[in-house]
Amino acid sequence: MPRPSRTRAWPTWPIGVAVCAGLLLGAGSALAAKNPESRDTGPVEPEAAPKQPSDTHFWIDGGGGYGAVNMNTFVIDNEEALTAELVPLEADGIAGNLGFGLRFGAFTIGPRGTVMVLRNETAGRRIREMSLWSIDLELGIRIPLSHVEPYFMVGGGYSTFGGLDDAIEGLGDGLNIDGANLRAGIGIDWFPTTSFSLGARGTAEVLFLSRPAVPLRDLAQPRQVGTLSEARSRLLEGDGSSAGLGYSVVAGPGFHF
Repeated sequence: MPRPSRTRAWPTWPIGVAVCAGLLLGAGSALAAKNPESRDTGPVEPEAAPKQPSDTHFWIDGGGGYGAVNMNTFVIDNEEALTAELVPLEADGIAGNLGFGLRFGAFTIGPRGTVMVLRNETAGRRIREMSLWSIDLELGIRIPLSHVEPYFMVGGGYSTFGGLDDAIEGLGDGLNIDGANLRAGIGIDWFPTTSFSLGARGTAEVLFLSRPAVPLRDLAQPRQVGTLSEARSRLLEGDGSSAGLGYSVVAGPGFHF
């Protein structure tokens, strides 16, 4: 009697291994999809460096404070020839300035206008309050220290005194005193942001002043006979010149673009 044929049994462990590997691969893909950092997004671009004050190109600043002038710090010829004792040689008061310009890294350049409103209460002076106006071109060198910038500056320009029209009663053209100036100074700015600063600066300047001669016909007007002494008349008939010194300390805001 023939024996029945036996069917060969295949091992089941390879199937189990394949199923486990599939489950592990599927779980790994799901985790990678949930975690964006694990994706390969290519080369990472470096973050741009934060903008510094030295990266700006335009500035405007101003401020107010204290100023003083001595018109005869460096005496030239007769110390009274410039004012004929009608205007005080020394005065002080409030000061203000406004400047703007260009910046190239650590260097700045631009015009600046300044004014000092000066008083001298000395008895006998016809002028007790006057103003000194100046317009200058300034060059600056800055030392960038993150949010703080000390700086040095030099400049030069033109200065003129105002408020002298009533120095001599009846004088048609008033009393004109003006000239050139050379200045230097130091300052410091604090930058809470790149575009805004708060600062203080101190400047000193040499004033080369002159006064044109007053025509004799103006001095001979009847209204002036009783107000001008003979000595003052002689001084005013000739030119006057002197070299003085002024200084100021101011503080204020600045804007940078």
